[in-house]
Amino acid sequence: MSGNHEFPSEYFRTLFRVDSQCPPWPACFAIITACQTTGSRWPDSVNQLCDQRLFNWLLGCGLQPIRITGYSPDSGHAEPGWTVALELGLCCRLGHAFRQHAVYWVQADDLRVVCCAQPSQWRAVGSFRRRLRTVGRCADTATNPAPGWPTQFTVQ
Repeated sequence: MSGNHEFPSEYFRTLFRVDSQCPPWPACFAIITACQTTGSRWPDSVNQLCDQRLFNWLLGCGLQPIRITGYSPDSGHAEPGWTVALELGLCCRLGHAFRQHAVYWVQADDLRVVCCAQPSQWRAVGSFRRRLRTVGRCADTATNPAPGWPTQFTVQ
């Protein structure tokens, strides 16, 4: 843990679903959403519009976002998001621009929740693989990055 930032307890119970075959995961990546933040209520149309804008921004930067859905095993609440191989600081700025409190960061199967406004404030969540559910067949690729994916990311 870094700092003393408090995160909602839901962040630590979140599971993730990929609705197709698992991609080969990069060595480190972010999970970012553009939907309503915890405790807020936005119309579905606003959530969908924000999600589409985030997706378009990621594509416009030449990135290859992969759909992932975070969901609560307790309430069933689900929030679509994107995995993206992008430097953590930039992910936090992007999350903040989309009015998010936090993003998830995965590095070598280590899942963390990171405060968008203060990226130095984060807390460990646990194993990403243990929280991952799939509809299709999924190879164990969380610790084996895809060929060609960089293992470190920097903004230039």
